Amino acid sequence: MEKKQSVESLDLLLQDICGNKVVFGGKVVVLGGDFRQVLPVVPRKTMSEAVEASIVTSYLWPRLVKFRLTENIRAREDLGYAAFLLGLAVTDTTFPEIGHGLFHSEVFTKKAILTPMNDDVDAINTFMIEKFPGRAVTYKSFDAVVNDTCSIYPT
Repeated sequence: MEKKQSVESLDLLLQDICGNKVVFGGKVVVLGGDFRQVLPVVPRKTMSEAVEASIVTSYLWPRLVKFRLTENIRAREDLGYAAFLLGLAVTDTTFPEIGHGLFHSEVFTKKAILTPMNDDVDAINTFMIEKFPGRAVTYKSFDAVVNDTCSIYPT
């Protein structure tokens, strides 16, 4: 996502070029994305500072016309893709059994599931980890060693 200053600069530039004070100089500008999920990259800042840098806090935000997409056009036109999505559908955090129906057991070795919601990621990870043989083991790591006077443990 772009920082609001960039979009505001584009607005002012188009107003100047077009010689009017209409938003974006009266030109149609299409912005895409889920502004509640993906924030601009603001290095070494807090979450509130990242939100402050996003377009939702811009003077432009209330003046924009927002459309909410309600239908996956690709799924409507591509039946194979629609079947794949339906096979991945989550219902109360349960998943279709891997190895039955649409997927073979190696489906996720060559593909990835992208999801903007951490809850969905956690549910998918839990489901897949439960499929691994053996018992779970937790390994701990450290970025630095406290009171390392001998420097025998490099970072």
